[in-house]
Amino acid sequence: MKNPNSYNWRIAKSFLLVSFFVLVGKLAVAAKEMVIAWKYGVSETVDAYVLVFYLLNWPIVVWFSILTVALVPLVARLRVNSPQEIQQFRNEVFGFSLIVGTIVSVSYYFLLPFLLKMGWVGLSTGTLDHATDFATGLAPIAIIGIVISLFSAWMLAYEHHRNTLFEGIPALVILLILLLPITWIAEPLTLGTVVGFVFHLIALSTVLKRQGLLQLPKFNFQSPVWGDFLKAIGILAISQALMSLSTIIDNFTASHLGAGAISTLNYSNRIITLLLSLGALAISRAILPVFSDMHAKEEKNLRKTAYQWSGVMFLLGIVVLIVSWYLSTSIISIVFERGEFSATDTQNVSEIFRIALLQVPFYYSGLVLVQLLASHRQYNVIAFFAITNVIVKLIGNFVFPDIMGVPGIALSTCIMYVWSTICLFFATLRMKQFT
Repeated sequence: MKNPNSYNWRIAKSFLLVSFFVLVGKLAVAAKEMVIAWKYGVSETVDAYVLVFYLLNWPIVVWFSILTVALVPLVARLRVNSPQEIQQFRNEVFGFSLIVGTIVSVSYYFLLPFLLKMGWVGLSTGTLDHATDFATGLAPIAIIGIVISLFSAWMLAYEHHRNTLFEGIPALVILLILLLPITWIAEPLTLGTVVGFVFHLIALSTVLKRQGLLQLPKFNFQSPVWGDFLKAIGILAISQALMSLSTIIDNFTASHLGAGAISTLNYSNRIITLLLSLGALAISRAILPVFSDMHAKEEKNLRKTAYQWSGVMFLLGIVVLIVSWYLSTSIISIVFERGEFSATDTQNVSEIFRIALLQVPFYYSGLVLVQLLASHRQYNVIAFFAITNVIVKLIGNFVFPDIMGVPGIALSTCIMYVWSTICLFFATLRMKQFT
């Protein structure tokens, strides 16, 4: 019999649960992408939507990454040493998130259309017209998404993993709205995205309220916890902002490779994201609370446990790589090839998809090592490797797309994750505190 209190059993149980929730959520995303491909194909509309959505989603991704890496270990330490301080800090960081979200949404609403019209992105006239419309219509998702990120991080800190399941809600709403008769709604992609984010926020709020983890926000900084938190997010803001720039860099690179390049890359990325999430997202969310708990309680063999799971995830990634490579054309055809999405589009996306698969084992394995660093609050190390990753990515995007076209963008991403995982391994190996 396994000891239900053992750390490996906690990780395994959470991994299976989160994997199931990720699968359900990503199936909703895949269904949404199938309908977008059917309705719009490889087109200027999809190019514009993808570009603007990723620009608006960038601060949300950065904020969630910061909260996940900083908040989860912090809460683990507070629950052991100062549980009475958690509630006040939770209310104050809620108020802080509302302020940040409002500033970001208003800034995007007024500035993004202006920046797009300056022409530095390299969009065609048709794509630019769509992009400016999306920029104003989607601006509200910034404040909603930043609050969603906070609520999701709180749930993760308490090892409540339903937030992962709820991440499929926006995609499901977009899917349902796109299936309505086209004359009913003038801007289905815009409306579906905003409404989907609202429903996601409602779902998280309901769960947190029932668990007694949600109260009214406070707009001050009186909690003594802010000192440790701000020290962490100062460094993490830099590293996470740089790491999350990868997708934006890719879209800007693709925008100079002709109409349809962004959407072609995006269709491949959607399937890759599904595969990455099933393993890496599940394991990272399963192990960070456990690693943080082990560190707070000064448990032994934390590094050994991390290396074991890193090896397991690398082998799992190899299996995913081999199977998906063999089935690549069939996967793309089944998911996307209908309506405006042609057989030629399937071949183009499949070519990118096969190259992108090379990143999977390294991505899986590397995320475990990142969580080990995060549990020990080694934010300087994480930030340093984030900087080097962006440098590797920029060099790759400068060299390979000129030789290979859009597949070169996928290759540069693979090289970045190979570099990152090797560096993370040697960094954790040399640090004496990982006992």
